[in-house]
Amino acid sequence: MKTKDHILAASLTLMNEEGETSVSSVDIANYLDISPGNLYYHFKGKDEIIPALFDLFEQEMQIILRSSPQDLTSIEDQWIVSYIVLEEIWDFRFFYRNLDGILSKYPILIPRFKRLLMAKRRTIHENIDQLVRLGVLRIENLLKDNLVEQILLIYTYWLNLRHLEDNSVSAKTAIHQSVFQIMTLCVPYMGKNGHAALKGMKRLLHANTVTK
Repeated sequence: MKTKDHILAASLTLMNEEGETSVSSVDIANYLDISPGNLYYHFKGKDEIIPALFDLFEQEMQIILRSSPQDLTSIEDQWIVSYIVLEEIWDFRFFYRNLDGILSKYPILIPRFKRLLMAKRRTIHENIDQLVRLGVLRIENLLKDNLVEQILLIYTYWLNLRHLEDNSVSAKTAIHQSVFQIMTLCVPYMGKNGHAALKGMKRLLHANTVTK
């Protein structure tokens, strides 16, 4: 890895663990055992590091969101998609744990984060449409739009709730529990298959729930 990549990796680790406000450029340099001047050669402080980290996050998330909805052939596939999205958010969780604060401090990210929200909303909508085409879900348009917004809210704020309530579970457990919440939103629209689907989701949650 190049020094620039090491700086970004170290910044991500520290900010995920301690929060963006608690980490300074000097902290990052000390973590890497390099001089602040060496770090400054590559990034003129956090004002350049934070947008660079968002670049990485946005690139990876867009790859996930561009996956074709035709890849969904069952409700279980939607579980996988939701897990992958939340896993990516977890990898850059410092953005979401202090979203309002970061967007206020780095306003250059506001239009970019809004574009990412729009991409998430579009993907959720396309995936639900695919499940409707498959006959997995039966839902009228008004309720479908509401379901999209509920899932988007979980995608955006699940980490805040987890952070406030419980830090004792593993990342894998936290993600699967949040995916389970997303999936239960779909159950009322599965008709007679909803109860069986819910039981299957509970088994999947139990099988993937671990503790630290």
